Amino acid sequence: MAGTSRRTSRGTIFDEWLSEEDFGAGPAQPAAGTSSGSGDAYLFPSGSAAAYYAQSAFVSQHYGFLLDQDEISHWQLAPPSTPDVWQVTAGADHLDALVLPGDPATSIPALTERTGRQRVPPA
Repeated sequence: MAGTSRRTSRGTIFDEWLSEEDFGAGPAQPAAGTSSGSGDAYLFPSGSAAAYYAQSAFVSQHYGFLLDQDEISHWQLAPPSTPDVWQVTAGADHLDALVLPGDPATSIPALTERTGRQRVPPA
């Protein structure tokens, strides 16, 4: 589609903790801003794993997935040796997850119906 971009995390391994959203650097903003980018490139303090509005969710061509818990999670997405495999674990004795079948046109509305829609980042 024209005007859209596609972000892929294929082949990455990362930890996610929903309590670590990137809202700003507080009093360190003058120094952090110069080294952390600005606008769409603002990545303080987490670098390439930064998130303005963290959600443990993704959408593939066949389904949407939501990890519905606050504990730290560890993700491994499609390593080159097994491109159709992904794994998620959480720092808990359980895993609360929701799988929403269907292509993105079906699974994204079903996902955002449960999670809400992300507000537009500040200018």
